[in-house]
Amino acid sequence: MTKLLKRILLVLGGLAVLLAVGLTLVVLLVDPNEYKDDITKAVYETTGMELTIEGNLELRVFPWIGVDTGAVRLGNPPGFGDEPFVSLQSASVSLQVLPLLSGSVQAGQIDVQGLRLNLLRNADGAANWEALGKKDAAETAPAEEQPQSGADKAGQGLDLAIGGLNVTDANILFDDRQAGKRFALEGLNLRLGEVQPGQPFDMKVSLGLESSQPPLGADIQVQAVAALDLAQQVYELNDLQATVQARGEAVPGGETTVQADARTLLADLGRQVVTTEGLTLNVYGVTLNAELAASDIKSAPRAKGTLRVDPFDAKKLLTALGQTPPETTDPTALGNVSLALGFDYGPDAATVHDLILNLDGQEITGEASMIAGDVPAYDVKIQADSLNLDPYRAPQAEEPAETEAETDPQTTPAGQDEKPLLPKAVAEQLRSLRLDALLKVGQLKASPAELSDLLILITARDGLLKVEPASFTLYEGDLTSSMSMDVRGTIPNYALNLDLNGLAIGPLLQAIQGKESLSGRTNAETALTVRGNTLEQLKRTLSGNVRFDIHDGVFPGVDLAGVMTKAYRKLESSGDGEIQTQEDARTQFGLVSGSATITNGLVDNRDFLFKSPFLQADGEGVVSLPENSVNYLVVGALLASTEGQGRGDKADYVGIGIPIRVKGDFDDLHFWPDPVKWAEMIAGGALNILGDGAETVLDTPGALLDAVGGLGSKNEGAAKEEPTQGAAPDQSSSSNPLDEVEKGLKGLF
Repeated sequence: MTKLLKRILLVLGGLAVLLAVGLTLVVLLVDPNEYKDDITKAVYETTGMELTIEGNLELRVFPWIGVDTGAVRLGNPPGFGDEPFVSLQSASVSLQVLPLLSGSVQAGQIDVQGLRLNLLRNADGAANWEALGKKDAAETAPAEEQPQSGADKAGQGLDLAIGGLNVTDANILFDDRQAGKRFALEGLNLRLGEVQPGQPFDMKVSLGLESSQPPLGADIQVQAVAALDLAQQVYELNDLQATVQARGEAVPGGETTVQADARTLLADLGRQVVTTEGLTLNVYGVTLNAELAASDIKSAPRAKGTLRVDPFDAKKLLTALGQTPPETTDPTALGNVSLALGFDYGPDAATVHDLILNLDGQEITGEASMIAGDVPAYDVKIQADSLNLDPYRAPQAEEPAETEAETDPQTTPAGQDEKPLLPKAVAEQLRSLRLDALLKVGQLKASPAELSDLLILITARDGLLKVEPASFTLYEGDLTSSMSMDVRGTIPNYALNLDLNGLAIGPLLQAIQGKESLSGRTNAETALTVRGNTLEQLKRTLSGNVRFDIHDGVFPGVDLAGVMTKAYRKLESSGDGEIQTQEDARTQFGLVSGSATITNGLVDNRDFLFKSPFLQADGEGVVSLPENSVNYLVVGALLASTEGQGRGDKADYVGIGIPIRVKGDFDDLHFWPDPVKWAEMIAGGALNILGDGAETVLDTPGALLDAVGGLGSKNEGAAKEEPTQGAAPDQSSSSNPLDEVEKGLKGLF
């Protein structure tokens, strides 16, 4: 056995010596330059492209077999111009001999200088690279596919090792004249250390990039420690550092610098896995940190990971992107924004979880998911303990002085009422929307509103959108509502139900108007439906019920008892003259209430009631939304208790009913004591409707109206008739005695 082994080793050694001697004799006896013409001819016959080898070819052998060249040019096929298809200034490559015998390719240092590659596509669609191998393919008949032998399969797993690669000043151009696009890699420098299968090696790349579509340019630098295993299809980058300086019209803001770093980027294509560790991206002054694990990337891609955006100034980001940042009431708003989230993605679903948005110290959390299907289903949840939106509001602009044209009543532009409110495209999107959404905020400030316990639930199914409930606490009052929009048919349908309890309306109105206004505890109920897609259709189809009551409040700015007393004097005496009221005038009341039935845009109110210790008023009337008109009657009477309020001068008018008419278009309402109704009251003996010395407030809503016969027919309210001649106050008179009546009633209603 030992002798046999020795003989085998002697034979192998002898073969190696013979191979070395043979290769040496080849170098000594064979000049490769003698074959340049043969090489050129073979290339032309194969491709139709002319090969030019400038300078001498130098051959090296054992233990490395290699060749060094000078300048080499490969011309373009006919029809593509005189520029070469590919050219290089010099190249050097070598292979180790003995490893070839065992199926391993081990190359030495590979150097390529001045590479120029021009890839052209003509306007007719022909490309210059299509000539490569074209003749061989045409002359070679397609052979029947044969099973691969073991040797062939082994060849597919050929090991490749390189002693190093150095590419200097390479330029690659792709010019697509058919599409009108041009793309170039310029000044490419690539340096690789020794490459062994599965072993790390140093890599450094720098290049310039120019593109016509999209119009941009970039300077790119990359360095990393890389590892390749071609047999297993494993590619890895460690300690990655990459910089991209981009410029051009396609770059938001015109230019930017992108810095990317990573501990590890791994692509295992054999196992269909991609992972990242410590990936950091800085762009436009914003730093993003990401971790990613992807699997089944070829068959059914899946991915999960995390994303974190470090604090940044959103206004500076928008400026860098070439956008105008919003002006905010607080100049520092949006100056400290950060984001963190986790995500999962699969063929059938995607989720975002553990989302935390920090907005200038205010934390908003959330999660979202999407389930794929013929109609994708979305689920969104957003929550915050406390949220103040005031710093993000636009600064209040100074209001310009009103011109005469601006103060004149304006009507709706012609045709505006017939303009579609909901575009068809939006309706189609709603029909294909499946959504569940939740918004929950403990404290929300968006002046003038200060809400607490805000809860909004939204569902959408096949064209039916519901907001149920939408509830919150506002200025000590609790509001619960539900809304719906139904676009399953051709015409949208809407519904609103609202329940309000205990609202302190005074602070709310003062926050809105910036001054003292109506106050009191307010309750309200609403149930409305409407159908249509234009303002005119909505006006004509609005139907439902409304009810409200306000308790223990104050109506500032006018003394209603005093106004009605003076109005009575004018009616009694038919006199004229301006009615004066005190600047600090106010009216206290115990109750203001009413309800209305709405049918096809006609609002019918029959039970308005105003009760105070010294005044009671009833009202009824109709408002026609389609006709933009109002016809309303208020009958008020002073009570005996006015004497206790310091109004002894009004004792003669206690219990006397005073009718006030409200009538006209929305843009031109008139308020005046109604002489016709006054005459009817006198004729019917109902003038002193509470009786002399009335001391109590009537408990029955509408009692005053019943005593004077009320408004009359409900249909009267739909007419847009003007006040009768001599009944309405003269709007142009500076000494109108009923200005204060109009002022008080306008404010009340």
